[in-house]
Amino acid sequence: MSFLLLAQVAMGADQEFSIRLAHDSENERETREVLISALEEFNVSKWTFTKNIVIDENVIPHSHPVLTLGARTRFDRLGVLADFLHEQSHWFEEKNLASVRKAVQQLQQIYPGLPTTPPEGANGRASTYLHLIVCYWELDAMTELVGETEARATVEATAKHHYRSVYRTVLDQSDKIRQVLVENGLLITGE
Repeated sequence: MSFLLLAQVAMGADQEFSIRLAHDSENERETREVLISALEEFNVSKWTFTKNIVIDENVIPHSHPVLTLGARTRFDRLGVLADFLHEQSHWFEEKNLASVRKAVQQLQQIYPGLPTTPPEGANGRASTYLHLIVCYWELDAMTELVGETEARATVEATAKHHYRSVYRTVLDQSDKIRQVLVENGLLITGE
């Protein structure tokens, strides 16, 4: 994997992202340009927990060990932004593991029957209930950045591909999930 770009975007001179392309393909270059455009337009500092990003057209987006975005959403600026915020949220999760575990236990009690395998759920019970939190953070961040209508439309589009039941639950019952996060000190506030 070669280092192709150090992008200085969105938050001024003191905030830089390292964006690497796995294969330097046209799809990855297009995704990089869409991401840079979104980061220049929207101040994501509140939701930034890692500055190292890889774009790899051959993978499903994931957060660790390096935040990695795919190229599936490259024609959708808000879709790329939502993927970025989703994976950043996993880094926030990692900083708050004890509280996240408590919230996951509560969510398992509130929503005992969620599907736990793809495409409806995640990869197992723990990951599915964790994703209720992460997908809530994604929706919450998108709502703050682009407004409720566009945020919901972006998340609804994502829900057609993966975590279907998780995203539907987040979209339909965000107030209930938010309350669990408030009780556990898990709202992303940027402080």
